[in-house]
Amino acid sequence: MKYIENMGGEEQARNSFEKTFIDNQAALDKYIVDDNDIKNMQDNPISEDVLNKSPEKIKLLSRQMAELTDKGYDADSVQYLVAKIEDEHKILFNMVNVRALFMDLGKLYLESKEASASYDSIYGMGFGKFYGNAVLYYCDSKT
Repeated sequence: MKYIENMGGEEQARNSFEKTFIDNQAALDKYIVDDNDIKNMQDNPISEDVLNKSPEKIKLLSRQMAELTDKGYDADSVQYLVAKIEDEHKILFNMVNVRALFMDLGKLYLESKEASASYDSIYGMGFGKFYGNAVLYYCDSKT
């Protein structure tokens, strides 16, 4: 409910979320593998529950990961959390094959100073790069 409250109500939250998707449609289109992804998104629209819970779960898992930076991004405990974060991205983006999107997010934290700094400001200095490396290591090990 915090997301919806922060956005000014359910209608505003849904409109904002839909606008973000429309504004980024070209970028998102590259992640659609086939008609099954499109059908799945149409048949299973993102619910209010997902809009509220999934981003919060990702934040919680990221906080837990930030406590493990001393173990290294390839540690089993870190990779377990990365797998859980990917699962939440699958739910949030409503795609079975969200791996390409997830990999690009990992690359973003390694290549963009702004993205990395945003995570550093939330989870501690160096976390953005740590997160990016952890995601890419996870994705590389699963291919």
